[in-house]
Amino acid sequence: MMSLFKVLLSVLILQSPDAGSLKDQIREDKSPVEIKAKKLKIENKNRKATFSEDVIAVRSDMKMTCNQLTAYYTENGNVDRFECTGNVVLKKGEKNATSDKALYDNAKSLVTMTGNPYYSDGDNRFWGEIVEYDLDRDEVNVKNIKAVIKIKDGGDKK
Repeated sequence: MMSLFKVLLSVLILQSPDAGSLKDQIREDKSPVEIKAKKLKIENKNRKATFSEDVIAVRSDMKMTCNQLTAYYTENGNVDRFECTGNVVLKKGEKNATSDKALYDNAKSLVTMTGNPYYSDGDNRFWGEIVEYDLDRDEVNVKNIKAVIKIKDGGDKK
């Protein structure tokens, strides 16, 4: 079960671009992860666990929902990767990301969102073919991007 906690922890930190490294935030934040789903299937032989039907995972002020979350783990229980499919939604404050599918590669600390990925932060909105989020570098790369960005008024100009 500890490997499932690590998977969900990884899922829920995706929207945390605050100052400091994400890995430090994970170590410092001891808040629990609450998971709700109608079904859970654990396949120890295949080293995977699948939450399905109305999956909701909440940690602090972050929330992730999807139709199915599958965690893949190593023999020693460490998370290798996870896959979220169907109506994927990640929320943290005013930041929202949606897609049909999200893959997290633990070794690369990389989240790849495909299938109509969309990201918004307040009034700013971004669409693309593929959205990649590098957790170590806190970088977002969008392929074939379309964006709507609100320009803030700079105040009085003379």
